[in-house]
Parts: sequence; C-alpha cells; structure tokens
Amino acid sequence: MGDIVELKIESPAHGGECIGRLDGKVILVSGAIPGERVRARILKSKKNLAWAKTVEVLSASPERISHIWPLAEKEGIGGVELGHVSLEGGMAWKKAVIADQTRRIGGSDAAAALKQLDMQIEPGASKGLHQRIRVEFEVNEQGQASMYRAGSHELVPIDSMPLANEQINALGLFGTDQWEFVPGDRIRVVASSADAPKIVANKNVWGPDGEPATPVVKYPLSGPVHPGGEDEVILRAMATDFWQAHVNAPHLLFSEVMEAVGEDPGRVIELFSGSGLFTVGLANRAQSLQTFEGGRSAVTSAQKNLRALGLQAQVVQARINAKTLANSQADTFVLDPPRAGAGRELIHAMATAGAKKIVHVACDVAAMARDASYYLAEGYSWTRAQAFDLFPYTHHVEQVSVFEK
Repeated sequence: MGDIVELKIESPAHGGECIGRLDGKVILVSGAIPGERVRARILKSKKNLAWAKTVEVLSASPERISHIWPLAEKEGIGGVELGHVSLEGGMAWKKAVIADQTRRIGGSDAAAALKQLDMQIEPGASKGLHQRIRVEFEVNEQGQASMYRAGSHELVPIDSMPLANEQINALGLFGTDQWEFVPGDRIRVVASSADAPKIVANKNVWGPDGEPATPVVKYPLSGPVHPGGEDEVILRAMATDFWQAHVNAPHLLFSEVMEAVGEDPGRVIELFSGSGLFTVGLANRAQSLQTFEGGRSAVTSAQKNLRALGLQAQVVQARINAKTLANSQADTFVLDPPRAGAGRELIHAMATAGAKKIVHVACDVAAMARDASYYLAEGYSWTRAQAFDLFPYTHHVEQVSVFEK
C-alpha cells in the first residue's frame, strides 16, 4: 500500500480506469490513458487485483490534455474520470469499452453482432464543457457546495463546475456565500434554455433570485415529433423528476429512437416512459400506444404533455416488471430503463407479448451487454446500434439499440 510502481498502460476498463499489469497482477489505474507509461501509487490491493492512481506520466498519449477541472484532478473528485482525455480520445475509449464489455458479458454471439453493425459514437456537441443543464451536489458541514472524493464519503468544497452550463455557473452556487444551504442537503439545479433556473432541495424549489418557484420546468424539444417533420415543441416536467442532463440529449435520443421505430410501428408499448419525451413522438406514429412509468408526477407530466399537443395514449403508473406485461400484446416496444437495465424476465415478457421490434435505450455499458445476450437468446437479431457521448469527460455513454425478429 502506497508503493509507487512503473506501469505500461494497456486498455481502458469499464468505470474510467485503465488496465496495467505488474508481475501478472492486474492494476486498475486512474488518470492514465491506453498506450502510456506511468508511475502510479498503489491505493488498495487484493490477491489478484490492485487499484492505483497516476502520479507521473513518463510517456504521454497524444490524447492527453490538461485536465478540464484542476480541482477535481488535485482532490480526486468523482464524475470527471476522463477529464484528462480529449473528446475524440474519450469517444474512442468508450467505443473500446463497449466492445470489450459486450464480449465479456454479452458473449461471443453478441460481440459478433455488434462488430457487424460497426457502431459509431456521435458527440453530444462540438465541445464538452458547459453542456449540462442538470447537476447535483452535496452540502458539507460548513454549508458549502461540495462533491464526493471518488470512492469515498469525503466531501470536497467546489468553487466551479465546468461541465455545467453558463446559467448554472452564473447562479453563485459555488465558492461564494451568496446562498445559505443546510448542511447535509443534496441540491439539484436545473437550467433549461426555455425556462429560468430552478434550485431544488428537500422537494423545495427556488428560482435564481432565491424566492420560491414553481417546480415545473419547460424543456425545448426539436425533432421529428410528426413523421417526416422537424418540430419545435415545449415539454414540461417536474424539477424533481428525471430529465436528460446534456442540453442536446433530448433532440439526439428522440431523433434516433423515432428513426429506429419507423413510421408504422403498429401497436406500441413504452416502458420507463418518464415525463413523455419519446411518448409524444410515438403517439404520432403508433396504431395504439400504452406507456408504463413508476413515478406518479412523471405520469402526470406525460399526460399533460400529450394533451398540450393534442395527442392520445394510455399512460399507466405501474411498477415495471414482467408481471406488468401479463396478457399484453404489442408489435413494438420502446424502453429506457434505469442503469440496472431491463433484465432477463422483462425481456422474456416482451418477447412473449409478440414484439417484432424492441428499441432499447441504455445508459450503462455492462447492463446493455448483458441484456443484448438475453435478446439474442429470445431469438432476436441485433439490427441497429448507435452510441452518443452525452457525458463527456466521464466514462458514461448512452446507447440506442434495436432488436428484431
């Protein structure tokens, strides 16, 4: 523990670290890039695996950049584990991890199918900084905006957040005494281009002036809401509910999902439908549309968004599992599950419901690899795969896949 070792960095690992080896032992190294030679300090060690942090780069990759957030690099703040990697290098990193995880977890058939599709990663924007419209942070005992040191429960005060958009950084939340926060609170900040910023703590919502504000946030959506069109609409969701964090994510994911669904998807069931981002496009295409979402307020938002656009769907609040789909029949499924993915039982239930096409939006590489193997086991072919770099300078990546019979 604490020893400094010299390592040749091999490949990226899922989670933002890289693989090095010492006397046959795998070392997971943070702050490194494949192809580099580094000196790293051992932080933790087990029999066949150790964790280390780069302390000196002896031979740098051409993809290495000055860290986008020096405080995070110095203090080990989580959430920017690829902050030392160029945007292009980060996308190559994520593509390699997707291929590796698909092979390791999904198996040889899934890996072969993905290789055949030649999946690409599309950048969320031409630049990586100041693209997030939703951020969260903790309040330490001194009442300061803080974030956790990676792999610990130790809070580090922050004086900026370079991934957040200009609206959020202009609020004076970081490194000032402009706001009085309650120690122990978790703060969410939402700053849509179609609305004033909202600050949320303990279900209370304030505007940028510190006065109580409506919890409803207006989000712009541009995309093919109608088949063959390019529409500009406003959707509404509660500040306390999920919405995509990257400013361009709604447009990119919506457009990809609608293209994958096609203009005549027949009977459609949407799972984990949230506040209706995909719902409003599906309602314009489906012969019939039924959606399932667990959050009560998200269901209410989806219903209001449909009514505002003159659209109809059966929007159901329900805990989503295989039992939810008992006796259901659909030609097409669209799902955007949480990080844990869909799982074997839910995928079997969709197959039993007669789905000819399933459009799966995934935010976790390992879960998508596992789910891909389940789709293939149910007799589906993996026919489309596209990834989006909506979390630049982190290891996260969004994937949209299509499975068909």
